[in-house]
Amino acid sequence: MDLRWFQTSSGRHVHLTGVHIRSFDHGYLEGRADLIRKQVLARLPDDAVRYFPGHAGIYVSHCEGADDAYPRMVVICEFHCSKPIEDDADCSTLIVVWFADNLNFTIPEFISARIENIEWEQYAVDGWY
Repeated sequence: MDLRWFQTSSGRHVHLTGVHIRSFDHGYLEGRADLIRKQVLARLPDDAVRYFPGHAGIYVSHCEGADDAYPRMVVICEFHCSKPIEDDADCSTLIVVWFADNLNFTIPEFISARIENIEWEQYAVDGWY
């Protein structure tokens, strides 16, 4: 397997089809940190769909820290699985949003450390070819 394949906690093999990394406060020059955090977190599901259009489930991981603190980076990944959630579909897809404080990682290392915490069957959406 190449470095774009990962295994979930339920044993599914999922394929990384896209990655988008940006600063958490992208688009803000200054302002109250608590308001920036609140607005960015509220917009993340829509932003994820804009980066990866289509019919996929979305999972936004918990953003730790105080109400006026936020991580430096947002990592948005799109995954595809050839195994559907329900038997009448062909596949399943999921967009996952994670947070990072630095870029001292490779993408495969970053995902491998986090993908097992995702309940694929709860958040992914079935699709058809």
